[in-house]
Amino acid sequence: MQDLIGEYVAACAERPPGSFLGHLGREVRNLLAEGIKADHIRAALIRQRAKGVHPSVLPSLVNDVMNTPTRSTAPSRAWTNPADTAAAYGGQL
Repeated sequence: MQDLIGEYVAACAERPPGSFLGHLGREVRNLLAEGIKADHIRAALIRQRAKGVHPSVLPSLVNDVMNTPTRSTAPSRAWTNPADTAAAYGGQL
C-alpha cells in the first residue's frame, strides 16, 4: 500500500494534504484487502490524480479500469474517393 501512495505523491506537483493522503491510503488498503490487483489500483490512481476527484471515488475508478471494454484492435480504414465515381453513385451525380 505504501508503494502505491508513494508513487501517487511522487507524481504530484505538490504534496497533497495529509488528510487527503490518509483517506486515499484507507481506500487503497480496503481495495487490496478485497484482492484487487495492485496494477488496477495503480491505473485508477493515475486517473484519480488526473481528474482531481475525492479519494472516495477511487473504488469507482478501479471498477472502471477493471470493467471498461477495450476498443477494437482492428485497424480503421480511412474513407477514399471511389475510382469510378459514376458507378459508385449509380450515375446520380
